[in-house]
Amino acid sequence: TSVLQAQNKSLFWEISGNGLTKKSYIYGTMHVNDKISFHLSDSFFTNLLGSDIVANESNPETWGSLNDLMKSNDFNSYKKFYTEFYLFPTTKENIQTIFINDNGKYFRNMLSGAEGDQADFQEDTVLDMFIFQTGKKYKKKIVGLEDAKESMLSILQIIDEDAKPKEENKLALVKILKNRNPQEALKEYYREKDIIMLDSIYKLIFSKKAHDALIVNRNKIMTKSIDSIAKTGSLFSAVGAAHLAGND
Repeated sequence: TSVLQAQNKSLFWEISGNGLTKKSYIYGTMHVNDKISFHLSDSFFTNLLGSDIVANESNPETWGSLNDLMKSNDFNSYKKFYTEFYLFPTTKENIQTIFINDNGKYFRNMLSGAEGDQADFQEDTVLDMFIFQTGKKYKKKIVGLEDAKESMLSILQIIDEDAKPKEENKLALVKILKNRNPQEALKEYYREKDIIMLDSIYKLIFSKKAHDALIVNRNKIMTKSIDSIAKTGSLFSAVGAAHLAGND
């Protein structure tokens, strides 16, 4: 039990065996630039710098395809579940604005929690982008574990009613949050490296169909990518921490 509990409190996982000639690694990230995401061990840096290949969920160098998608008529034809999401409400216009800025500013903003040139190799950068930037700086091969546009399309096609969680899930979530802001609760569990609680919250926040699109289906795609890429060299991959727990 103690071993299992220790595994459930880890963001850093080794991938080895099954014929692999080199060890690979997967690290759970969170899209915040708070100092909580930068409490990194020596082994994190040793294995990141020792890797042959660095991967994020999608390769940031391909995000131009998202820019094109958000400008297209297809984007406006979808009913976005984001607009009805009861915890983190946003609007279609807010999402689209992210992608219709000039490309230089757009790309910098995606790389950084702050606007402008502060994004370059500083702690203002969110952790997964720090990993990407470090890989670029040290001339690692950069890849994505999924296609950014395909992933976004599968999420955007979920209609509002399909995204809403069950009422009993909302009640269970209230008990877990204990009057905390949902985002702050997620940060706390991330700080504690409690991937089981992160997994539980995400399952309660979203309907099963939305959770499948956001987590489960993408897990299957990224797992296949990791399995394939790790056979070609030492891979250091960064994925959202909510992808780490559970059997899906």
